[in-house]
Amino acid sequence: MSTAGLGSCIICEKPDSPRCARCKSAFYCSKACQLIDWPVHGLLCGPFATFNTANRPTKDHFRAIVFLPNKYKPKFRWIYCKWHELEYGYRYQCPEASTLVGEGCRVEQAILQSNPVSNRQLDDGITISFRDTFLVDGSARNKGVLSIITTQPGDYHDWRGPITAYGKVGPGSSQTHCRDLDMNDFHHIADFFLSYGSLPPGIMSSAQSVAATPELCGMAILAVLGIAVLLFCYGAIRAIFALFDL
Repeated sequence: MSTAGLGSCIICEKPDSPRCARCKSAFYCSKACQLIDWPVHGLLCGPFATFNTANRPTKDHFRAIVFLPNKYKPKFRWIYCKWHELEYGYRYQCPEASTLVGEGCRVEQAILQSNPVSNRQLDDGITISFRDTFLVDGSARNKGVLSIITTQPGDYHDWRGPITAYGKVGPGSSQTHCRDLDMNDFHHIADFFLSYGSLPPGIMSSAQSVAATPELCGMAILAVLGIAVLLFCYGAIRAIFALFDL
């Protein structure tokens, strides 16, 4: 690991930790912490090291991470962050929706201000953009996200369609400037996908448990039928009382 520019370990937050020797971006206090992160970090460590920032198209292009349905690994890509002007002279940068999720699709966004696993507060914001209706519009399963969630056993959300993550300068949800994402950001994005709607291995939801056990399924059906009978009898009794004005 490289000692140039020490920082907080991405895993345990130990200060004065060196950088990964290959990508020179993510901080690890030890080989043990680096090995913990490697299944995810290794997906983009090499591509980050070879991503040439000297080829930035314009000063308003920033390094983003895209997750595509037809690519099993996420990738870095330049995205153009257009300046938008509102009344009272307020200006902010944001990519066009078509750049993020494709033409003709509404954008839904998750804004990361802390790591969803460690609750570590982030110095700069991360925005993850995806299609608003990806579960019902025929979008293909996202293989880029799949490469992350398959690094750990568990039951995870079914992410579909193109997904783009880009950075914002500073904390909060109303930042004005965009920024390049790095490998520390990728760790936080991966934790978002690994924690979103997930269940630990060996644990099923109540619906899955009932469906997986015939005895429980039968008991559930009997319980529903019993409640229905009780409601019917209660309604009949009330009708009789009303008929005879009792």
